[in-house]
Amino acid sequence: MANMSDVTKPKSDQLNAEDFLSGDRTFTIKSVDIDTSKEQPVSVFLEGVDRPFKPSKSMSRIMEYFWGEDQTQYGQRRLTLFRDDSVTWGGEKVGGIRISHMSNLKGTEPVKVALAANKKSRKTFTITPLPDSAPAPAAKQHAAPAINPAHIEAAKAAAKLGTDAFKVWFRDNSAMREAAKSIMGELQKACAESDKAMNDDPFGLPPVDDTRQAELDAAQAEFAKQRAAELAAE
Repeated sequence: MANMSDVTKPKSDQLNAEDFLSGDRTFTIKSVDIDTSKEQPVSVFLEGVDRPFKPSKSMSRIMEYFWGEDQTQYGQRRLTLFRDDSVTWGGEKVGGIRISHMSNLKGTEPVKVALAANKKSRKTFTITPLPDSAPAPAAKQHAAPAINPAHIEAAKAAAKLGTDAFKVWFRDNSAMREAAKSIMGELQKACAESDKAMNDDPFGLPPVDDTRQAELDAAQAEFAKQRAAELAAE
């Protein structure tokens, strides 16, 4: 999806100060080319960027000061670039790209370096150490799906019908399973209670009293015996 940077990006063969209007950015260097015949002799190619960073003479001196004169050793080293609005060109402030952080430095404290700004003055630059290796990308956090309250109620209603009925409901309602899983302990308890109630009272009648039933059976047998005797006497 396109964003504002896609339409405000300057058309150029190199990174510009306008590329850092939204803030500083840290890069890993792929390689560095030097062509002394060009006005901007140094081209620093960065991972994930299709245009090189062409440092000013001051920034080239910063890189040499900290990393040495052999640019072939710069690969996989890291730096942070930012827009410096105080950079001038032809006496006007036009903004430029500066280096604020660099990897592969000794120590962990920021280091100040004074370099010639022009023939009459010097300027102090502060470079802060970066870790030599880029931090591992954070694991993506997957948001748990939202639970539909209606699905919760449907699962509870099914559990009240007992384990067998709940199993059928669970099998036939795949869209509601996540809701049911979120309260499965509660549903299992409800199923067990429903199963017990149905076993104790399968038809909604009072429990059968075995002792009373025996008395009824004996009375019925006695009645049948007496009736048989009466029929015989007739």
